[in-house]
Formats: sequence, structure tokens, C-alpha cells
Amino acid sequence: MKKSVKKSKALSTGFWKKSPGMMSPKKGLSTKFWNLKASPKKRASPKKSTRAKRSPKKSPKAAKRSPKSKSCSVQTTKKYTGRSSPPYPANECCDQEMMGNDGRLYVSRADKNGRCAWKVVN
Repeated sequence: MKKSVKKSKALSTGFWKKSPGMMSPKKGLSTKFWNLKASPKKRASPKKSTRAKRSPKKSPKAAKRSPKSKSCSVQTTKKYTGRSSPPYPANECCDQEMMGNDGRLYVSRADKNGRCAWKVVN
């Protein structure tokens, strides 16, 4: 019984808690006993947000096109001279009537995509 009384007396006075070079009841031997330097406390880095940062979306810029001259001029290449329709590009002569290479009358009409093609006039 005497030993338990002494131990409780030592705990109440703080003998086990902060005496240098003694065993701590919770952590084992203290760092002063082993003459070790305690590692410096590191500052906790600020928490980064878990949300990914999005860069602002750039609006697509329209490509600058040089203005094409839409002149309905006669073409002399094999593609235009060897066919029965007029020797003119249909896209440049849209909604115009012209005489074809075979002697018939043609009209350049646009389709649903805006492309023109030569059609025979009845």
C-alpha cells in the first residue's frame, strides 16, 4: 500500500509529467534524456481549395476572309469547256440564266446548303 501512495503523490505533484531526463508515462523517454533535438514544428500550409480553377473561356474570333470578287467570267479550262452546261462557275453566277455549251438554256439555282448548280430550263 505504501508504494501506491507514493506513486499517486508523485503524479499529483507533477513528478512524472515534466521532470527532465525521466520517462514520461505517456510518451516513453523524453528527448532531453537522449540529448536529441526535437524536430522543428512545421507550419501547416494553407489548405488549397478542392475545386479546380477554370480559366475564363475565350470567345472564338471569326476568321477574317478577304473579300472574293464574285464576277461571272468565262472559264477556259477543260472542266468548263468540255461539259454541256455554261462555261461559267455556277456559284459565281447564282440566279442567272445562260446559254450552255450544248445550246440549251440553263439557270444557276441554289440548293439547301447555299451551293449553286446549273439546271436546264424547260
